[in-house]
Amino acid sequence: MKTLSLSGTGCQWEIRPRGPSTPARPHNSAPVTRTALAAALLAGALGVSCRRAPPRPGPSTVRFAHGTPVLSLDPTLSEGTTWSALSNVFEPLVTYDPMLQLAPALAVRWTTPDETTWVFSLRPGVALHDGTVLDAATVAAALERARSDADSTVRGSLWAVSRIEATGPLEVTLRTSVPDALLLHELTLVLVARGATRAAIEAHPVGTGPYRVALWDRHGALDLVAFPEHWGGAPSIPSVRIAPLPKGEDPVAAVARGEAAVAELPPSPARPKPPAGVRIVSSPGLSTHYLWMNGPAEIGGQPNPFHDVRVRRAVALAVDRARLAREATGGEETVALQLVPPTIVGHSAGLPAPRFDPAAARALLAAVGYRLPLEVVLAHRSDPWNERLARSVAEMLAAAGFRPTLRPMSWSELIVEWREGRVGLFLGGWSFDAADAGGFLRDCVRSRVAGSGSGVFNPGFSNPAIDRLVDSCNSVLLAAPRLALLEEALRIATDEAPLVPLFHQPDTWAVSSHLEWTPRLDGRLLAEEFRFVGAAR
Repeated sequence: MKTLSLSGTGCQWEIRPRGPSTPARPHNSAPVTRTALAAALLAGALGVSCRRAPPRPGPSTVRFAHGTPVLSLDPTLSEGTTWSALSNVFEPLVTYDPMLQLAPALAVRWTTPDETTWVFSLRPGVALHDGTVLDAATVAAALERARSDADSTVRGSLWAVSRIEATGPLEVTLRTSVPDALLLHELTLVLVARGATRAAIEAHPVGTGPYRVALWDRHGALDLVAFPEHWGGAPSIPSVRIAPLPKGEDPVAAVARGEAAVAELPPSPARPKPPAGVRIVSSPGLSTHYLWMNGPAEIGGQPNPFHDVRVRRAVALAVDRARLAREATGGEETVALQLVPPTIVGHSAGLPAPRFDPAAARALLAAVGYRLPLEVVLAHRSDPWNERLARSVAEMLAAAGFRPTLRPMSWSELIVEWREGRVGLFLGGWSFDAADAGGFLRDCVRSRVAGSGSGVFNPGFSNPAIDRLVDSCNSVLLAAPRLALLEEALRIATDEAPLVPLFHQPDTWAVSSHLEWTPRLDGRLLAEEFRFVGAAR
């Protein structure tokens, strides 16, 4: 699977350095957990509250600016920033290291007695944030909730799992209805939290991660504090905060002024030389930007033109990807020529490059019988970068026979409208968390089936042939047959055009010279991976 992402800067992480009264503790490097922060410890050893405010941050507060706010404390919500932040609090059975190689986390080993049975041996002596010790029953309950809860957007990661049970004090067994070629990769998305409902978890968030929640304000800060009893050792950064930046604030300037330590930067065609004390760090990233189209015949009781594949193909012809890549990232090397990047299994060298032909798009619309220009609404996130991108796309659509009206929305509003299928045409990004197209196809292109976890981020498109191919490829363990199924599904999806790839987005940050940090391929900001310059390792 992966997580939603819309570019822009709207959230910040704050780190407060260790004070003189806090003795240094050794930090044991643990397997990096899987693709927020600063406050004071709350009284009492057995719990935290997201309602009691911590002390006001002091003058030494350092901030990390992320792109969007944290939408929930429930880790079954797989929105990008939320999942990244909560990866500091909750951990999966299996994780990725910074280079996206599988590594143990809460499970130290696993075996497969047969192709539909997976047995996980848990790490002994893992402390939960409420002072209890992790056992198999807690893990099994968390996985079952992620698999079956209506609020969970990671249900698709456990699509093949038919049974989850604690088969020993430290042993969890997963049984699948069919072989699942990606189960280990999919489990990296499923973070273990204690709690039966979203409300219960948000009221008392309890995980096993290197940080625990001290405060969460839905419209402001998420404060985390280091958890000294973490099985990998206490992290070197004692407390961190995620809090929204004022709209329009320059993240590089915020780092230069000492108001931020790491600030996520939106794509840019050119960047000036950073000021003293700031360095710009980039990673190829795993994000692609798309123009998405909703597929049902009606939306809100009104006819939906994007139900017609010919209209969707006209949109694909209308978009000048090379121009958008230049305007967004400064070069055409980031153009998205297929639905998945070249680094993703399923990308096909034999797939023809997309055409940019506004005249052909206009002729196609006229042949369908529409009176031109065709009125459409283009939804997008309401920040300066996305507004510029939307204006460029609208200009291209207008040249091809459409009359687009822009509809800016907050990220929290757009993600709800997206998932509930109430927008017909919108701009949005997708961040791949594994080098395989299977999860993307299942979550974004396969038909949505209520309660199954498939099509969780598909707003309404449906094609039975794609559904059969996606279901088949996710059960095939052999690489060559699986690749053939993926490529065929992507070929049909390209022709049907439920979403149009625009460009790939490198991950870029402004980083304070006071911090040591190497970015991850999955773009997550994990506080345990940061060090103050000169701090002991």
